[in-house]
Amino acid sequence: MNHHHFIELPEERKIGDIKILKRIIKYFLRYKRLLIFAVFLVILGTGVGTFLPYIVKHAVDEYIIVAYRKLERYNEKVLEILGKDAINVNGIIYVRESKFRNLPKELQKHFSHQLFYKKSENEFIPYDELKKSTKAQILAVRQADIKGLKYSFMLFIAVVIIFTIISACERYLVAYIGLRATNDLRMDAFRHILHLPVKFFDKNPVGRLTTRV
Repeated sequence: MNHHHFIELPEERKIGDIKILKRIIKYFLRYKRLLIFAVFLVILGTGVGTFLPYIVKHAVDEYIIVAYRKLERYNEKVLEILGKDAINVNGIIYVRESKFRNLPKELQKHFSHQLFYKKSENEFIPYDELKKSTKAQILAVRQADIKGLKYSFMLFIAVVIIFTIISACERYLVAYIGLRATNDLRMDAFRHILHLPVKFFDKNPVGRLTTRV
């Protein structure tokens, strides 16, 4: 007949979460260099990830919606506000549509409602005229934009590949650190149990100890 009595730990002897956390952290600190590298990968991956929307924005603004507004009425003060955004072609001032949207409403009144396309360094044509052109003519005129789009697409793919590699390395490294720390914790707990007196096992069920280790 078995006379062993198993006693549950009283509530007051249970260790608080903060104390447990402090004891667990030391197992992760054994891999301090890997932790620092993992944090670096997280920061790097976040930075690379935020670069993707910028590539799309740049491609749309620079190569897809390439429209300009013509400044109809201006003076020195207006030109001073526009600064480097103003493009002077034979005395006519043009401003890119993306820059025009950011101008104050009072200043936007000085521009024409018609949109223009930059055909060459010294020639702007109305968008309506460009729309009336044939497909071959449009492709010839927008050859530089198509080339820019190709470079933007290749850059986007390259950044996606880099981001994927960084994310994979980051997840692998975090999982590796977690598994190693868990293994160290279990091995220390197992060694500790092996050195406990037999009296301890009379009061604590082996099944409970096994599941905890």
